[in-house]
Amino acid sequence: MSNVPLGRLAARWLGMLIALLAVMGLVAWVVLLTRLTVPPRQALAAGQEMLEHRRVLAVVAHPDDADWWIAGTLRRFVEEGAEVMLVVASNGERGPNRNGARDLPVARKEEQRAAQRVIGYQHLLFLEMPDREVARQPELPERIRAIANQFKPTL
Repeated sequence: MSNVPLGRLAARWLGMLIALLAVMGLVAWVVLLTRLTVPPRQALAAGQEMLEHRRVLAVVAHPDDADWWIAGTLRRFVEEGAEVMLVVASNGERGPNRNGARDLPVARKEEQRAAQRVIGYQHLLFLEMPDREVARQPELPERIRAIANQFKPTL
C-alpha cells in the first residue's frame, strides 16, 4: 500500500465524493428547473415553417460568428433551396490570432470564404467596420436596411 496515511486517503476520497455530489446536484437542479418556452411539437412546427423562407439574410458582427452560432441553420436553409446572404460587419482585426497570420483581416476573410464553401450560402458581404465597435457605428442600421432592400429577404 502507499505511504499516505489512511486518514488522509479517506479525507481525499470524501472530498472527491462531496465534489461529485455537488456536480450531480447542480446538473439535477438545471434539468429539473429548466422550463421549455414552448412545447417541442410547437418548436418543430415553427422550425419547419421557418425553413419555408426562400431568401434569408443573416447579419453577424465578426467573421466566424455565423460559423459558431448558426452554420447548421444556414446550411439547412441552403439544402432546402433558399438563397442565403451572410453579412459580416467587421473583419475581426482585433480578434485572436492563433495562427500567427501576418494580416489578420485578410486571414479572417479567407476563413469566412472557406466556411462559405462548406456551408454553401451564395452571398457573402463584408462591411469592414471597426472590430469591437460595430454596435457604435451610426451608419450600421442604414447599411443593413439598404442591403435588405436590395436583397429582399423573406427572413
